[in-house]
Amino acid sequence: MFLAVALLAVSAISCHKEPAPGKLVGDVTYKDKQIVGVDVTLTGDNGTFTFTTITDGYFYFNTLPPGDYIVSCRYNGKEVDSYLKNYEKSENPSKVTILEGELHSRNVLIPDEVDMGIEEDD
Repeated sequence: MFLAVALLAVSAISCHKEPAPGKLVGDVTYKDKQIVGVDVTLTGDNGTFTFTTITDGYFYFNTLPPGDYIVSCRYNGKEVDSYLKNYEKSENPSKVTILEGELHSRNVLIPDEVDMGIEEDD
């Protein structure tokens, strides 16, 4: 009897499946240029995740728990205003929803009026 109950408990535990992580890719643009070295941070109920942009301002999060996240950016250690490109008119233009097992593409825009200390020809 004890063995049967133990097997049922193990069976129930092994049936619980963790949700597949989602992925988020995109780039960070400032004054029509993709910017390398921007820390893109996603903050949500399931944790905080950061990726520093690489070539062409590209970022890639490949194991995000599903849920809602707020996107923020830092450059040279300083928080900078940013929002998701083409989401300016939404209720929260910095919010992204990651769905289970899906790849999402969102680009981040840093407004031209932000002073990032980048020269025009950099």
